[in-house]
Amino acid sequence: MTQRIVKIGLNFVILIIAVLTACDAPSETKVLEESEVEKSDTMAAPPAGEKQVPEPKYDYYWVRFKSGINYSESPNGKVLGQLPLNTRLKVIPNGGIGDTIVKGSENDRGQWVAIELNSDTVYAFDSLISPSYTFSDVKIYYGPYSSKEGVGFVNTSEGFIKYNGADSLPIVSKEDIGEDVFWLKDKNKHALLRNTGISNEDTLFLYNLDEDSICKFAVAEIRGFARLNGYAQKDDPYLSDYDYEVGFDVGMGYELEGETFAFIGSQSPFQTGRVQPILWEVVDSLLLVEVLSQSFVPSTIREKFRNTENLKVFSFSYAHFEYYMLANMRSSTPYAYHLIVIDNNESKVVFNHIFEGSESKHTLPLGTAENKELDIHQWTGAIFKDKPPIIYGFLGYSFGCPIIRFAGNDPPILILCDNRH
Repeated sequence: MTQRIVKIGLNFVILIIAVLTACDAPSETKVLEESEVEKSDTMAAPPAGEKQVPEPKYDYYWVRFKSGINYSESPNGKVLGQLPLNTRLKVIPNGGIGDTIVKGSENDRGQWVAIELNSDTVYAFDSLISPSYTFSDVKIYYGPYSSKEGVGFVNTSEGFIKYNGADSLPIVSKEDIGEDVFWLKDKNKHALLRNTGISNEDTLFLYNLDEDSICKFAVAEIRGFARLNGYAQKDDPYLSDYDYEVGFDVGMGYELEGETFAFIGSQSPFQTGRVQPILWEVVDSLLLVEVLSQSFVPSTIREKFRNTENLKVFSFSYAHFEYYMLANMRSSTPYAYHLIVIDNNESKVVFNHIFEGSESKHTLPLGTAENKELDIHQWTGAIFKDKPPIIYGFLGYSFGCPIIRFAGNDPPILILCDNRH
């Protein structure tokens, strides 16, 4: 089954699961930011009589190493600082020099590439960068909101590893096309498993953020399910299997409400007792100035937070992490949040990101200590085993799917939400 994937447009600037089983209750290197891609590759026409100088053309790449990479003043020259994972780079074409370097225990053959960084030209090795943004290979889906009406649908359409072709099996039978919703026959469920790389021996794990709980369902004991996508018409003469969302139905076995993440595999990646809703406190901007004056804070971050006029400063604490955020309060719903997270144990900025609204996404309201009755949108905490705290719930999406980010070096997780249009 061919899937239509709506990609998320990324614009970065660095700164923020037996059906009757039970639910388990909780028992001095400078770090720079991601560079924002300029929106235009053209220049305004020069005044009459002046020679037009074309704007430099760049190739855009991202840092692909989890631990980041060093950049130097020249090939094999003095190291000037470090570029974190997924930093967007402006690479100058034809500016490289062939060479071999040692990264860990391996020799990498490639070339040093010239990168424009803050109006300067610096160098990094091309085997350490990628033409695409790096996401985690952990497949997280949305769980059912609840199954009180009899169907608890977990949509796995976005997890396909096989598509229509010689070795692909039909997931939706021809005789079912035209139905709004239906359970898959055994042969079709087998095709679903094959097309998503899921084993009949696997388990579907559901983690509920609001309840901090994990429920699990054996894949062998739950039914495959399909429903017509909301943008398709059942009387369309051209209706095909492409127009259906497919996945699993946990039935009445899941009754929790609220946001739920789903994972299918042999072991759960989730853990309880670590999640924390973020309830922000408004603080004086002078506190932020004091925090950012610490020597381990990169000067580029201090510069971004220098002017707090017409901005509100918020803070939050979790374990040994401190969260500081500027909110652009140009309207009742802020246009942008600039978040940094400091690991006090390491004396290090471990998160630096701007969340901003656009045509496809919008900032979500902030929960505060004084306004606890509001719905909680922002969450943090180490809900994934062996991973740093999550940074989640700052943006709502009309196109594309949400991203679970981490206060650390781990690649973000793109939720496979099947937001097709």
